[in-house]
Amino acid sequence: MLPLGVLSDFGHLGAESPETCGRTVIPSIGTPQVTLNDALCLLDCLSFGIAWVCPAGNLVGSNSAARAHLKAGRALQLARGVVAPVDQFDVPGWNQSLQRAFQCRREYLTLCRRSAPFAVSLLPTPEYGQDRAGLVAIVFDAMESRGSITLQSFARSHGLTPAEQLVLNMLRDGCSTVEAAQAIGSSVHTVRTHVRSILSKTAEPNLRKLLCRVGALPPVGSRGSVVGGESLAGLGKQGWGGHCND
Repeated sequence: MLPLGVLSDFGHLGAESPETCGRTVIPSIGTPQVTLNDALCLLDCLSFGIAWVCPAGNLVGSNSAARAHLKAGRALQLARGVVAPVDQFDVPGWNQSLQRAFQCRREYLTLCRRSAPFAVSLLPTPEYGQDRAGLVAIVFDAMESRGSITLQSFARSHGLTPAEQLVLNMLRDGCSTVEAAQAIGSSVHTVRTHVRSILSKTAEPNLRKLLCRVGALPPVGSRGSVVGGESLAGLGKQGWGGHCND
């Protein structure tokens, strides 16, 4: 089952007026259009996971990053086609949040509080003019280091050396200069030299400004990443993910 309603707005490139927002827009002749396959490929390039479920909890569709999350079972898992928490302690809160999401309320939920906390957002996708959502989107965090592919492009565009990019990666992930030096087997002085060089090449006044800039990079993941031998683009003609039983 393909959630076409979710993707209806991909049918037209350009700004939407308030009157057309949420409706399928019929493009004028000659206007470039985004195809369904284009939309699916785009979703698979994101580094964070998106999965859609119907009221019964069945998986309707997902991108590669979401399938990786479900396969890893960090907080949510796919059991007989139904998305459910791994920790039974999270089941009551999950069910309540999911129910509220289908009532068109956006939900933010932290799972696995007793071990490694893991946050997800639940976003309703209501049918036009309805007060209940037909599907709910589960938005996961980035499976790989946030925007790692974008960070590689950022590093190349500013002429960073491999060593400087490695240091920038570690600092972005929360390491101190001392921790970064220990991890790469170098001295703190060398790491600080790399930091000064990075700041010079990126024209940033200090490390805090640089990390804020890096943190705002688009969350693009590995292009064409595939989990379980499937990609969204390949599922476009035969259905997308699971099936809704309700």
